[in-house]
Amino acid sequence: MTGQYNSVKGGASINFKPIKATSEAHNKRDMDMPHIHKDKIVNNEEWILASVHDKRKEIESYCKKQSGRKLQKNAEAIREAVVNIKPHHTINDLKKLSKGLQEQFGIECFQIFIHRDEGLTREGETNLNHHAHLICRWQDMNTGKTFKFTPHDLSKMQDYVASALNMERGTRRENSNVERLEAVEYKARQEEKYIEKLKLEVQELEQKKKYSCRKKSTN
Repeated sequence: MTGQYNSVKGGASINFKPIKATSEAHNKRDMDMPHIHKDKIVNNEEWILASVHDKRKEIESYCKKQSGRKLQKNAEAIREAVVNIKPHHTINDLKKLSKGLQEQFGIECFQIFIHRDEGLTREGETNLNHHAHLICRWQDMNTGKTFKFTPHDLSKMQDYVASALNMERGTRRENSNVERLEAVEYKARQEEKYIEKLKLEVQELEQKKKYSCRKKSTN
């Protein structure tokens, strides 16, 4: 793929969400997505200690051992964090970050993926969104239950990530109920909307063309 590549700018941030069924396939690039540049996949990095399936079994067993109860079916005991990074950050930087998350907050990270291949292209210019995915055990090792962090705890995590990665902290969002989407996901959705708009325009032109042809044939 030819054209100019730029890096999306942004402050440091870490956002945790429940892991999706497609997360591993997405992170390992086992599924196609329109905003991935296949010639850039070679620049990605990954570090895997355990599969999501195996870690979930471990979590369930530990919960039973510590609390005497089974892990609730709706418990979100594995979460995925998206971390904004700079182009120079490596897998070792993210491993150090994950070590600090475990030491300071008890969050165990068992998979790390750095993606340098996602971005939108317009008029020959591509804006790449450099980011990392941390797959984490969301379990309090004292109780066996899932974590219950306060907004203050989550704010301290943002401070720690900015410090660990030597980046400017992202915008604070205290007292905000706005849904938080990582930049690349938001842009991917915008791109999908743009593509759907183009499809509708093409369909409309084809319908007008067919109508015009039918009108001529009846004259």
